[in-house]
Amino acid sequence: MRASSVSTAILVFLCAGDVAAQQAGHLQVGQPVTTVLAAGDTLRYELDLPDGHFVAGRVEQDVVDVAVTVTGPDGERVQRASRLGRDAPEIFAFTTRAAGRYRIDVAPVNGAGGPVRVQLTRSEPVASTPEGKVDQAAAYLAEDTPGAVVGVIRNGELVFVKAYGAANLTYGIPFTPETPTNIG
Repeated sequence: MRASSVSTAILVFLCAGDVAAQQAGHLQVGQPVTTVLAAGDTLRYELDLPDGHFVAGRVEQDVVDVAVTVTGPDGERVQRASRLGRDAPEIFAFTTRAAGRYRIDVAPVNGAGGPVRVQLTRSEPVASTPEGKVDQAAAYLAEDTPGAVVGVIRNGELVFVKAYGAANLTYGIPFTPETPTNIG
């Protein structure tokens, strides 16, 4: 992970349901927060972020399907992530378009509750290099998700190649630029 001019510890307020902030703490990149999402409740995280900032994260769940909704400082929805099934984490990633408080809501899809692990995986200024932009676009591809290789050819020459994610989830084999594929 690249160093950032913005601290990777971001002030977070955690609320359950309609209750005011009942707990405050720091959500740090790479440090999961394990909690229980009660049936019918919503976990709410609020992050104060600068303009031009990239944030990615994941919510892992074993017994509850969740939806992750990100709302900007203007109240408009920035992103919603919700896949049915508990076999993979809900991944979210967004770029701030204005400085302010961004809200991340985690809610059960089917009304049932259970334990969840919420984690920021990246918090950094928006990339300015092509390689950095590819890295941020590939934030959805973690070591425990299906992977891919990205290659860029310019004037007939391979100028960038990088692998992301896993080639085999069962055995935890990472994707590499040398991993054979049927499509590449």
